[in-house]
Amino acid sequence: RIRYLENNCDKAQMKIYEATHLTRTYEKILQKLKEIILENLEKEIKQSLNEQEELQAMYRDAQLSKENALKVLKKHEDMISHERKKREIQLQELKKEAEEKRMLHDRIERRFNAQRPSFQQQDENASGEKQVLSGEEQQQKISTYEEAFRRIKEATGVSDTM
Repeated sequence: RIRYLENNCDKAQMKIYEATHLTRTYEKILQKLKEIILENLEKEIKQSLNEQEELQAMYRDAQLSKENALKVLKKHEDMISHERKKREIQLQELKKEAEEKRMLHDRIERRFNAQRPSFQQQDENASGEKQVLSGEEQQQKISTYEEAFRRIKEATGVSDTM
């Protein structure tokens, strides 16, 4: 019976030794797994930090680009506004100049029309004193009047009389 108890005791010690050995092995494996997991987590954290830094740099660059684009846009808008005002002023000046020329043309035309009856009377008086002008002489007189009218138009800068 002692032998039986000794055998049982030996078996129990073997099982204890085996269990202790397995526990140490599992603890080593567990420790190694924890180290691997920790290393992987550290790598992921470093990678995330690098990505975060890159994204922040990209964000700063984007902000600078946006600010520069807004400055350029404002500059162009100011330039366009200035040019528009300048063109409006030029247009007003041209309208004023055109109105002045039109008024001058109207005055010249009224003066010419007012003088036309006196020219016709002179022609009638001349025809009463002389014989009726021939067709060639009438054409010559018309050409003279047209030439005088053309010179008046050139001097005033008027291109159209009606």
